[in-house]
Amino acid sequence: MPLEGYLIALVIGFLAGLHTSTWGMYKDAPYEGFTFRRYFRSAIVGAAVGPFVYPLSNLDLTTAGGMVVFFGLCYVCERGLVEFWKTFLREEDQSKYFIPMQFAVMGKPVQSR
Repeated sequence: MPLEGYLIALVIGFLAGLHTSTWGMYKDAPYEGFTFRRYFRSAIVGAAVGPFVYPLSNLDLTTAGGMVVFFGLCYVCERGLVEFWKTFLREEDQSKYFIPMQFAVMGKPVQSR
């Protein structure tokens, strides 16, 4: 895989994460507030996902079609990783959420990891 492909993958992954961050800020900030740390989390994860997924995808990132498909692939992988972390690994007070964000059974967050 050419080095410029990894650079393109990193940029596309970052942009996919930035899109996720911006949409999340738009929909959640009025209720949960805004922090730069949360805003850039998805952009950083997306940038990390891009170069990792690039050799597995076998896409030509020098074509528009390849870039669009790769953007979607990075978007899906970033969302999967962040939502898995938020649901199963992160420990946070759930009382501030209308709907618990942590893995829950019958509305009660599971405490045992």
